[in-house]
Amino acid sequence: MPKYTLEFSKGKLTTRAGSSDFEKFLEKAVRVLKLQKALAKKMTGGVLQLMLVTDANIKKYNREYRGMNKPTDVISLSYFDEPHFPDGGRENLIGEIVISVDTAKKQAKEHGKTVLEEMQFLFVHGVLHVFGYDHEIPEERKFMFDLQDKIIGNKSWRPMIEKAYDELR
Repeated sequence: MPKYTLEFSKGKLTTRAGSSDFEKFLEKAVRVLKLQKALAKKMTGGVLQLMLVTDANIKKYNREYRGMNKPTDVISLSYFDEPHFPDGGRENLIGEIVISVDTAKKQAKEHGKTVLEEMQFLFVHGVLHVFGYDHEIPEERKFMFDLQDKIIGNKSWRPMIEKAYDELR
């Protein structure tokens, strides 16, 4: 099986979260996604970067990559289907996931989850985006959220994310 590795950074943030808190979800995501035949053919291994940042930092990413001048919970940058990788020689880099710990703390309180559980959910959501899944069209959203449920191992997130998505529309 192709190997996927996680590069983890949290800068100067004071959080107990470490790379091992996310690696098990990356491994499970790869196992679940390998069952998707069209995707499995393209899954050859690689490196996924995860950065935990503040709201101020993610606001900069959000402005640069999405044109939105406000913080968000997670941003995924996918290079999975790119023929040439963006970082000058890191041909094994498949994507970057940036999670705001500040926003994760707020959302964890709203969702009745721990901060780590919230960040793990956001990580899984980001991994699915890196591998090309999206939730803009209802059919795609159902499929992506079904995959999230399989990777996380339960459906406790489903009502919260569907409600949040409906509120955005």
